[in-house]
Amino acid sequence: MKRTDTQIHFIELLITIDYLIHNTDENNPATQQKICSYAEKYNLKYNGGKAGDDIKRQRISNCLSFLENISIKYPDALPFILEKTESGKYYIEQRNGLDTNQVAQVLAALKNDKYTNEEDVNFLIENILNAFSTSNLNRKKIMEEVNILNRGVKKIEGESLKNIKLFEKAYKENKLIRVKPRISINNRYYWYRVVFLKEYERKLYAFLLPLEKRKSISGFEINSYIFEPVNNINVFTSNNKNDYLCDDLDENRDLEKLFQKTNPRMANRYKNLDEFITKGLFKQGRHVALISFLFRSSNLQMIKNNFEDHFGEKLVFKYVKKVFNEDENNIIFEDPRGNKYAYVTDEDKKYLCYATVAVEMSAFENWYLSLLFSNEIPNIGRRIDIIKPSILRTRLARCAASNFQKVFSMLSSKERTDMLVRLISHNFINQEIVEEAIKKREREKEELIERMKKHREEKTSNILNDDLLKFD
Repeated sequence: MKRTDTQIHFIELLITIDYLIHNTDENNPATQQKICSYAEKYNLKYNGGKAGDDIKRQRISNCLSFLENISIKYPDALPFILEKTESGKYYIEQRNGLDTNQVAQVLAALKNDKYTNEEDVNFLIENILNAFSTSNLNRKKIMEEVNILNRGVKKIEGESLKNIKLFEKAYKENKLIRVKPRISINNRYYWYRVVFLKEYERKLYAFLLPLEKRKSISGFEINSYIFEPVNNINVFTSNNKNDYLCDDLDENRDLEKLFQKTNPRMANRYKNLDEFITKGLFKQGRHVALISFLFRSSNLQMIKNNFEDHFGEKLVFKYVKKVFNEDENNIIFEDPRGNKYAYVTDEDKKYLCYATVAVEMSAFENWYLSLLFSNEIPNIGRRIDIIKPSILRTRLARCAASNFQKVFSMLSSKERTDMLVRLISHNFINQEIVEEAIKKREREKEELIERMKKHREEKTSNILNDDLLKFD
């Protein structure tokens, strides 16, 4: 059946858009000739403009002009950005708001997501490339960018991933999941609702609320919620999925009311469930401490970026400077060596940065020690001066001393001597201070022995007096 003029114009417009989306970029702009030849893919005749052709170059030119006018007048109407080269050829810069680099970033994010397995990653990458790449060359360019952005993240696999997917399904679909809490009477499993999943301390945690309040055998109320790494939670095992994962009969269950019902003691302590999560949940059982440290403003960006990447939160700091007077109103803190510091009033002169963070002490230790041994940024750890708490400095020093002792024991006699000489020459160890410390420790040991000896004598004397009283 012969096509009408209207049908022909519709077809040519659709073919023009199809070609632009799937075959053009800045290095491969469209030409009328290429679009006409492309039409043969849809069984339309084109013999270079001869009589009887189903598609005409002039009409394709009109289609391109029409799309250009639409993109100028209504830039948000099209799912792509149409650009034009200096020679007047057209190409698409972005598809659905993404250019080549942004597509590469999306694919790299898939690669770097430890919760998406390789099979799913490859499937998604293939489909995204089919939708966004314009040619094999463009596809190759995108994947080259992806390989640069790929951090080689180790994927979670096997039973761990299966468990995570199970909790994700329960969370997304508001299903009930049957698990055993740590304190469980007769090893009983209970039905819970997943309130949220959150990565915390580099592990995926689940926060669960039971359908009923739980009590101990003696009748005392116990915490009825679960907040644990997903892979630590004991899910009921069965070949029948409905035995451990099922629909919640109350499709619109109010989690706030469920929290009040199952954990009344916690509900009375906090205004609502959100406050309990933010102020109570993430700090329970974890040794969160206020840690202050000092570093040069010239190292700000490097240390700030590293801290925020590691802890996932902003580094809050203020500019300070060392002061040499005794004005107590100015001094805000003193470092372990007795130097005093005050806030900088002239913002143009940024001397030092003073940061105070609330984090788990062991997590901060791990971060600081990782900086000491960082190959990416040599000696970054030595550029940070920990002000408080003093126990943190002690713990870090003990850890360093312990590690040094383990390695030192492997050395030969000559290597040990060379190492000690090197430490002394770099002022890490002052021989006089070491000798004085040894003498002090010996004196303290002798004093302790004296006190113990005196205590034993007094105890013996008391026993003898008690025995004499028996004969009186």
